Amino acid sequence: QSVSEMAYEFVGNMLREAAGTQGMKFFPLVFSLFMFVLVANLLGLFPYFFTVTSHIIVTFGLAALVIGTVVVYGFMKHGLGFLKLFVPHGVPVYLLPLVVL
Repeated sequence: QSVSEMAYEFVGNMLREAAGTQGMKFFPLVFSLFMFVLVANLLGLFPYFFTVTSHIIVTFGLAALVIGTVVVYGFMKHGLGFLKLFVPHGVPVYLLPLVVL
C-alpha cells in the first residue's frame, strides 16, 4: 500500500509542478500512463518476459491516445482558435500554407 501511495503522490506532485492545479483534471490519464509504462518496463527485467513498450504498435497507441486527448481538449477549450496556436504571430496570410506544412 505504501508503494502505491508513493507512486500516487509522486505523479500528483510532478503533474502539479508541471501543469498547476488546472492540470490535475488529467491526473487519472497521466497516472494510468505512468503505471502502465512502469509495470510494462519492469516486467522486461524478469527472465522469459519482454518489454511490451518495445513494440512500435504499443508506443504508437499510447502516443495516439495522448495526442488525441490534447487535440480534443484544445478544441473543446478554444474552439477553432486552437489552430492559431500552430501559427507564429505576424506571418503573412499568403505564407500560412507553407508555415503550417
